[in-house]
Amino acid sequence: MNSPREIYQSALAERRRTLSAAVQRHEQFGYLRLGLVAVFGYVAWQTLYLAAWPAWLLVLPIGLFLVAASVHTRVLQRRDRASSSVRYFELGIARLDRKWMGVGSDGAVWQPAGHLYAGDLDLFGAGNLFQWMNRARTRMGESTLANWLLHPAAVPELRLREEAVRELASDIDFRERMYMVS
Repeated sequence: MNSPREIYQSALAERRRTLSAAVQRHEQFGYLRLGLVAVFGYVAWQTLYLAAWPAWLLVLPIGLFLVAASVHTRVLQRRDRASSSVRYFELGIARLDRKWMGVGSDGAVWQPAGHLYAGDLDLFGAGNLFQWMNRARTRMGESTLANWLLHPAAVPELRLREEAVRELASDIDFRERMYMVS
């Protein structure tokens, strides 16, 4: 079985290739759209200024531009998803390398005054347990993690959480999708 580092490095390399292809496709569509504007200008000049061509020909470059713009929008969405995916795996590798400090929320807002063990265990603050564990991208997710750290759970609840962790540990694609959706 591959180590988490190998899995993340392999996925990161694949996502970087996807991102590179999407960036290249984005640039191609940018040039295509620019070319279509030039074609429109030429057809407009031939049609409106010289009256050499029928005016309905103006519809062709406009229609092609709109189609190209629509496809370009999807290309940009793929590029953005690929960029987010690259970031997900970069953050995962940084965590494995113990370089999570300063990345994401440190949870200081969740530090309760006078809590029995939060201060002693350094649960919250820069580079502490909350920041290391926190992959939440929403306030509600961070709140849930903070509450789990601050309030002990009953044994049946702990077993359910452990089962969920085991299930999620083997489904890297699902975890990646959840990161990208939030």
